[in-house]
Amino acid sequence: MKNERLAAAKKALAQGDLAYEKEVKALCRDIRVLLERIIEMDLINGVVRRFNQELNTKGRVHALAKITEADCQFVDRYMTKYSSYEHSQPEEAPVEWPKPPEIESDLTELSAFVEKIRQRNASA
Repeated sequence: MKNERLAAAKKALAQGDLAYEKEVKALCRDIRVLLERIIEMDLINGVVRRFNQELNTKGRVHALAKITEADCQFVDRYMTKYSSYEHSQPEEAPVEWPKPPEIESDLTELSAFVEKIRQRNASA
């Protein structure tokens, strides 16, 4: 996402609002999906997975006890931010799409968050 998709968004921004909106809307949607996967696979360590009726606790449940309030706040902040781009917006107050530097910063923070969670879970 950070290399190809963000580069495409930067290029679209130079082409104008409509091109950028199309590109950034898809990118924001994919970041939202990425956040869901981070929660599912990293934060809760695959204990509960979407579209799967089984719980997988063997060697994984320890990760749940390591979730901190800061983790929850981090996830809430980004889920709220990127969910807002998914919903219809009023014409009187159209959503302002994030610019490439903001998206790049967010992706960097998400990557660091995942690395921190993976290291913490590996130390069980």
